[in-house]
Amino acid sequence: MVDIDPWSSDVSTDYDRIIQQFGLESVSLSEIPNPSLHHRRDIIFAHRDLGNILQANAQGDPFGVMTGLMPSGQMHLGHKMVIDQVRWFQEQGADVTIAVADLEANATRGISLEECRKVALEEYVANYVAMGLDPARTHIYFQSMRPIVQRMGFTLGKRTNLSEFEAIYGFQGDTNLAHVQAPLVQAGDILHPQLDEYGGLRPIVVPVGVDQDPHLRLCRGLAGKTNWFNVNDRKNGGLRITVSVMDDNQSIVAGDKATTQSVFASIVDVLKG
Repeated sequence: MVDIDPWSSDVSTDYDRIIQQFGLESVSLSEIPNPSLHHRRDIIFAHRDLGNILQANAQGDPFGVMTGLMPSGQMHLGHKMVIDQVRWFQEQGADVTIAVADLEANATRGISLEECRKVALEEYVANYVAMGLDPARTHIYFQSMRPIVQRMGFTLGKRTNLSEFEAIYGFQGDTNLAHVQAPLVQAGDILHPQLDEYGGLRPIVVPVGVDQDPHLRLCRGLAGKTNWFNVNDRKNGGLRITVSVMDDNQSIVAGDKATTQSVFASIVDVLKG
């Protein structure tokens, strides 16, 4: 078995085995509109539910791309490859959200928030513009300055436990609790762009290296446990989508009623189609 997590990995080029081990889907080049160089060279080799993004794009519906940066050192070619993917999605019509993981850098690498801000702005953000991201359609924020991601992380934390974290990340008794909290804040990063004030409900794609897949598995699992939205069959046909009345859920997803109803209606149309 290949051991891969966000902080270390065994070297492996057996992509078929990785796909099977992680429960991923292979990328079919024929299904990708205007495939990028990374698609054509099989650098992007697997995905989870990319079909939702491709369908939204084909139908002219909104969709987004979410990524982040760890402001702990110089930008390198691995970072560039991720931004190349982000730019490709933006060229297809996606809005872009980028999180500066200053809280995670502070928790896991001991870098001060002030230094994180300096590195992010001078080493990453300037390069992102130079690499072709459209500033008008790109939103960059710092974890430490967006309380909602911290609040969502705290709320989502009630849906998991240390045993699950040990299984996913290999955390042990000497792991500091700030390191344990970091993946929960990252789940807040990934999910919060679907709140009304950050664009509303729409499919979001998160381009990552396979070493970051544990974060996505955790986030998808937590999202499935929240029951923030209820989807039920109507007696006369069709679907009914409602916000859960649980207090925790209301504090996270409550927003303008008319906007929410409009979004729900569009979801029903997609599901019917």
